[in-house]
Amino acid sequence: MKNLTVLFSTVVLLFSAFTAKAGEPFFCVTPGSTLYYERYDTDNGKLMQTTFFEIDSKVPQGNQSLVKYFVTMKKANGKPIFGGRTALEVIFGKSGETQLDFGLSVSSFIKNIFKNLTLTTEGNAAVLPAVMKPGDKLPDAHCVVRAGALKLTIDVTERTVLREETITVPGGTYKCIVAREHKVEDAPFHHVDTWSDSWYAPGIGYVRHDVYNSKMKLEASEILVNKK
Repeated sequence: MKNLTVLFSTVVLLFSAFTAKAGEPFFCVTPGSTLYYERYDTDNGKLMQTTFFEIDSKVPQGNQSLVKYFVTMKKANGKPIFGGRTALEVIFGKSGETQLDFGLSVSSFIKNIFKNLTLTTEGNAAVLPAVMKPGDKLPDAHCVVRAGALKLTIDVTERTVLREETITVPGGTYKCIVAREHKVEDAPFHHVDTWSDSWYAPGIGYVRHDVYNSKMKLEASEILVNKK
């Protein structure tokens, strides 16, 4: 069930995009761009997984823009997680707000493995305002994904913008907004309660993502290694 935690962490990061000024999302929207990340176990320093983003296209839709992209996650041994390359999309409003259908994104990963599985989802699109500053409280997020009698639930709460900070990772040096959130995942034989701090850079998205357990012990850190 550890793969569920990997999946849900990634989906949460996909919609956690902030904007320094109206119309400038902290999310990569340039077709042809790629971002490569590595996640490490902070106890032993070992590589846990890699994540590769490919920005496919940006299509105007009235006052909005639809960005389509692909995500490929792999274990440290190179084996694909959740069937490998997965197609996703996010919408940016005219004033820079970010909208992502949380449930459909999770479903896309699951159906990458179980292609004939019938899934239903609940929950509205996760929406974020266009301008953020330290001290801001962000809207909670919630989704339910069902496959017959089986149910997956994700709740993301206590979302707070902590500070502005400039950090250096292998992929470069970036001025970031740092945000914290509390995430609870529930599914059959699976319950995870974690906190996370994420560093978001304009035009990139997250460049670092630290995961803590329910007692705020740091367990993993993911960093941007390369951007093209």
